[in-house]
Amino acid sequence: MKAPSILPFLRIPEPPLKAATVDMLRAYLLTASLAATLMEFVILVAIVVFGCSQETFESTGFRLTIMLVLLAAVLAIRQIAGATFRSAVAHRYATFSAVSSETYTAQTVAQTRAGTRAQTVTISPTCPARPLVVLHLRLSRRLFELAER
Repeated sequence: MKAPSILPFLRIPEPPLKAATVDMLRAYLLTASLAATLMEFVILVAIVVFGCSQETFESTGFRLTIMLVLLAAVLAIRQIAGATFRSAVAHRYATFSAVSSETYTAQTVAQTRAGTRAQTVTISPTCPARPLVVLHLRLSRRLFELAER
């Protein structure tokens, strides 16, 4: 039995999320924020160019519509990034390799226990759509490395 701590507030808490999960959430937030910025630009153009009133954009229906459009935009970008990744694999800009011992993390241990092969994806520096391939890998929580020139 563990002895109770005199100063429990000095205990260092365990991280609530794994690094791969945090990386995935950051990728989703980046994608959503870029889509939201584009929508704000469209709204600004509608106000300035077409003379729409601000009250139009303050209704609950409009806000729900924007939330749905934002969700659709994130899902569409995710699908585009996935198609780009599959194309990069087909054209050999992205290759799979076994995980080396220095990159063997808790995530790869969990993948190995789950029965999936722990592989890392190497992305060529000449890949024409490298940012979208990286986005797909971050969204799908896959290990990857960027090849050097």
